[in-house]
Amino acid sequence: MDWCLAKGNGSGHFCKPIFDDAQEVCAEIWNSTLVNFPPLRDVPLSDAHWGLCNRRKSTAMIILKRVYDNDIDPTAFSILVDRLWPRGLSRDDIRPDDWFKDLAPSNELRKWFGHDPGKWVSFRKKYVHELNSKADALHTLKELEKKHHTITLLYGAKDTLHNNAVVLKEVLESM
Repeated sequence: MDWCLAKGNGSGHFCKPIFDDAQEVCAEIWNSTLVNFPPLRDVPLSDAHWGLCNRRKSTAMIILKRVYDNDIDPTAFSILVDRLWPRGLSRDDIRPDDWFKDLAPSNELRKWFGHDPGKWVSFRKKYVHELNSKADALHTLKELEKKHHTITLLYGAKDTLHNNAVVLKEVLESM
C-alpha cells in the first residue's frame, strides 16, 4: 500500500509517496478540505488522492469501475475485462474503447469462483497463474496504460473487492 505522510499547517499537506526506490517525492500542497486528510498522520492513499496529487511511481494510472455505475467518465480510455458482455447492457450503454476478454478468467475458473469471497485467495492464485500465460496481452494492456496515462478497467461483478479486475490491476501495477 502507498502512504501519504501528511504534514501541514491546516491549510494543506505535503504528499510524499513511499516507493521501493524512494526517488519520487511530490511536494504539491493541496487544500486539506479537498483531500480531507488530517495533518501529521500517516494515512493510506486512495485512488482519488492519487488523482488529485497526480504523482505516482509512473505517470500512468489504472482505475476500476463497475459497468453498472453511473460515474464512468465517457472521455476516459476504458477497457472491458470480463469474458462475457454485461447483462442488460447494450454496446451503446457503456461503449468501451476495447474489450480484453482473453485476459478474463477462463470459463472454468469463472464458474468455479462464482464470486464467492470464501474462494477469493484461491481464485487470485489461479487467476494470476492463468495471466502468466498471457504475457503478450498483458504487455499490450500495459502499453495502452502508458499511451493514455489513465485507463479504466470495466467489470460487471457486484462485489467491488473480489473480482477479476482487482487481480488484473494488481498484476499490471506490478509489471
